[in-house]
Amino acid sequence: MTRAKADARSTPADSRIPGPYDLQVKGINMLEKLLRALAAERGSARIAAVAAAAVLIAVPGVAVLGQSSAAATFGAGDGAAQELANAAAGTAKMVAAANHGSFEATGLLALHKVALLPLKASSQTAWLSHAAGTRAGFSVTATAEPSGDTYTISRSAAGGLVHTCTVTGRTADGGSCRGGTW
Repeated sequence: MTRAKADARSTPADSRIPGPYDLQVKGINMLEKLLRALAAERGSARIAAVAAAAVLIAVPGVAVLGQSSAAATFGAGDGAAQELANAAAGTAKMVAAANHGSFEATGLLALHKVALLPLKASSQTAWLSHAAGTRAGFSVTATAEPSGDTYTISRSAAGGLVHTCTVTGRTADGGSCRGGTW
């Protein structure tokens, strides 16, 4: 049997991620490649970046490696905005790991480039409406649709995370936003 046939048999076509990344969704191959990358790297910043990538790959709902839009992953409503804010915070940590621990490169376009997070206002899905970083911290905000409620995660210089929210357009219950926090 030729090597090509053996490779085709051991790697089902439906387990491949389309695009420039030669990783598998199922099986050991992805984990094996990440472990090899960790073993090959000597610098702590690169090890942290690979480790952060491994965490993001494992988080459901984050389209880090796929070519499809993450907008399809995040639905409408406050829960979707909270998931998107969490995904953006994780992506901001990955951006910082790739930049020697600095969050200064955190911005809407940087987060979109890394994880394909939705940036465009939509009546159908939650979208990332704000992202900014400093040397030691960041702030990301996702807007829920159709309510317009916002969910923010901020990281202080000390490393603590704060989850804040605002309810817009209604004075009733506010969903999962209670007293400005979630």
